Amino acid sequence: MKEKYKKITLAVLMSIVTSFVISSDRTLYLEGFKKIFFVFTNDILITSILLIIIFNIYLKYNSKKYDKKIKVISLIVGIVFSLIEVAGFYLLNTKSFFNHPMNLCTIVYNIIIFLGWLSIFYTILCLSFDFLLNHNIKLKSRKEYSFFTNNRKSFFAVAIFLILCWLSYYLLFYSGVVTNDSYYQIIQGIGYMPLTNEHPFLHTIIEGLIVRLGMKLFGTINSGIALCTFIQMCSIAFIISYTIKYLASKKINPIIRLIVLAFFALHPVIAMYSITLWKDVWMGIFNIAFIIILYEMSINIDKFLKSKKNIFLLCLNILLILFSKGTGILIIVAALIPMLFLYKKHIKKILTIFIASILVFYATNNIAQNVFDIKSGHIREPLSVPIQQISRTVKYHYDDLTTKEKKVLNEIFPLEKLGELYNPILSDDTKRELNEDKMKEKPLRYIKAWFKLGLKHPFTYIDSFLANSYGYWYPNTSYWLVFNIDYMNRLEYFKEAWPDVKYDEHYDDYVINNKHNGVKKNIVNMVNEGIRKIPVVSLLFSIGFYFWLDLIFLIIAFLKKEYKLLPIYCAILGTFLICIGSPVYAEFRYAYPAILTLPFIIIFTMKKIDNKKVS
Repeated sequence: MKEKYKKITLAVLMSIVTSFVISSDRTLYLEGFKKIFFVFTNDILITSILLIIIFNIYLKYNSKKYDKKIKVISLIVGIVFSLIEVAGFYLLNTKSFFNHPMNLCTIVYNIIIFLGWLSIFYTILCLSFDFLLNHNIKLKSRKEYSFFTNNRKSFFAVAIFLILCWLSYYLLFYSGVVTNDSYYQIIQGIGYMPLTNEHPFLHTIIEGLIVRLGMKLFGTINSGIALCTFIQMCSIAFIISYTIKYLASKKINPIIRLIVLAFFALHPVIAMYSITLWKDVWMGIFNIAFIIILYEMSINIDKFLKSKKNIFLLCLNILLILFSKGTGILIIVAALIPMLFLYKKHIKKILTIFIASILVFYATNNIAQNVFDIKSGHIREPLSVPIQQISRTVKYHYDDLTTKEKKVLNEIFPLEKLGELYNPILSDDTKRELNEDKMKEKPLRYIKAWFKLGLKHPFTYIDSFLANSYGYWYPNTSYWLVFNIDYMNRLEYFKEAWPDVKYDEHYDDYVINNKHNGVKKNIVNMVNEGIRKIPVVSLLFSIGFYFWLDLIFLIIAFLKKEYKLLPIYCAILGTFLICIGSPVYAEFRYAYPAILTLPFIIIFTMKKIDNKKVS
């Protein structure tokens, strides 16, 4: 009887704190405890009904007997997710976690909110871990089918289906989505500007060759871009079709394969990215292949390394990731580290493969710089985090800076305007102001200054880092996903920006369809804003949600003792590190590898790996 009352009391308390999360206005500043219940946005009847429903849910599901390990893991992960929800809310609204007014009442209220989220997450996680670990989920299918399986006919049929699903986007957004980065690469590729290594030269050259071919065949640059976009869309469709064929070869249930196919075919962002000329799109595609190769290695490393074809494909995949984006080195190295512990018998061979591939990449880059006269890019690109931290400190603590600190910082930044330029969620404005020549002269001098400044203002540094990265780990973040920009739009923009650049002589002949522009704008607004307001569906457009799922399935892999999957998860960690070190707080394309690989990670984690001794 005592146990029953304990459960009822706990369910009541959990219901009360949860109602604060669901029904209260967290933007209100609470002056005193008397006003703490004025935060409720619903009337008393709705709040009461919610309390009764929530109480019954908690009483039913928290009374279940869960394994102790599941309870502990659910509590730890629930605490992490709850802290993210509390911190993320403040970062979303104030771009700060430490620097805003707080009193005892506000602190108590935030503790209640934290406990409310913990109640929600603990319950959901217990149910999820219990279901995923203790129920037999049939991923494999014994029945053989003549269609939608591991054969050539199905491979071509799936690829054509994907192309048809994306074709409406291609026709409507003809000749493709061309952003600033895309335009920059196109004009370099066709020789209107010198090549630089700010963008991967190989991608730029290949893109330029296809556009030039289109120019010869159809007469204009716009037609060349249309050809390039079409080839990209079809290539991606065939690569994804091959990955689904691979799942068929592993006897994965056709229903699961259909869900994966639907994810790629119907997700509007994936469709839009298939016609967007970005290097990030290819980075995502090559990462799917990398995850599959890592999974093949986890099944039987001895067999994998005996095959020259497998070794060639691994080397090629590493090179493709590196050539698609230089930051891919983080993904490669992150995946390599656990492999050195998992496959000790093959450590020399694995190191040889990875190091040789990386050396080929850097050697090719150096040779290409001389052959194609590629100009070096800016050293500021990987420095977004420290530049933002210095800028935030200057903005909020300028008067606390010593004369020496001001002198040192003024050598590499225009100190007087640095605080005004600071944007907590985007580093571009402050990054541009870095005096790179001065920085190259005495880098240690400025690294030392940055470090000492951080010791004086640690919370400002932490706030800066969190504000410029919270979109990658806080699911409620909203940011643009797709663009309504084509080649003609960019021509108009860059005609003023680069008057000395050779310009498209056919510009006056291009016809802009205003009717189409209206439809395109509506579609983009629907993807960027409309769909993201639909409960549950909106999670498919949240970067933070994808990383949360990756974390949950990593824990499941550990609980199942499937340590051979660690290289796959470390590769995703590499993607996450690229994201949080990027100049933007929630750029979907930077997280694209994690988005595309999630279906495969879930399948590989839930599918029982051959329990052979790791060599």
